[in-house]
Amino acid sequence: MTRSVIFFFTVSLLLFLAAVSAIASSGNMTSGFSYGGCVSGVTVVECITAAVEDEEGVEAVLSDKEKYLMEEPESRVDLLRFNEENPEHMIKLRPFLREFLKEANKLFRMHVYTMGTYGYARYVLSVIDPGKRYFGNRVITREKSPHKKTLDRISADQRRVVIVDDNPSAWPQHKPNLLQVSQYIYFRYQMTNNNSEEDSYAEKESDECRSNGALSNVLKLLQKAHTRFQQEEDSNDLRLLIRD
Repeated sequence: MTRSVIFFFTVSLLLFLAAVSAIASSGNMTSGFSYGGCVSGVTVVECITAAVEDEEGVEAVLSDKEKYLMEEPESRVDLLRFNEENPEHMIKLRPFLREFLKEANKLFRMHVYTMGTYGYARYVLSVIDPGKRYFGNRVITREKSPHKKTLDRISADQRRVVIVDDNPSAWPQHKPNLLQVSQYIYFRYQMTNNNSEEDSYAEKESDECRSNGALSNVLKLLQKAHTRFQQEEDSNDLRLLIRD
């Protein structure tokens, strides 16, 4: 008999399975793609996306070498502009995202948990899961959980829950469940030192490796842990298997 497990795909809407860098005006800047989680106030999915935002328009925060992106959202499936909220966002989906969702969905019941707004989460999900095939209505946003992320908000055996997030501090009570993923940094604004001489992926017109990038490697680990969980009769705690 197949044993049920839950894959709790967390997203601060800046690193959810895509990379997003958020930029607001006059010191109210947010950038939250910390591997799987988001800083309070962030409005993007950083695990799976990267995004930039600004009340005066995203062009104001793109570097000179990145401004070519302003002309590309209509011709690319991995680059989006979100105008329904202020500030405006430009969102870049992380390489291997769609393959990741398709394969992870075969093994896990997936959830979205983000500190972003419901409007932002709804928009991103309308792009990556338009038919609600992967996440259904299993979405928790800052409106429902404004202060911290906790597994207490879902009904599940916590031994069988895996959290994929880029921000360990977002889950102080659930470290054993956390599978940390690297932050997806695509735009210069997201770089720790945005005055660095090194170009961003966007500036180089390049990107993270699909076959050996963060999502590809996380998927391999999840598949391995899931196989062991199903095959080993004494494996009742999935949290231990993602550590091996």
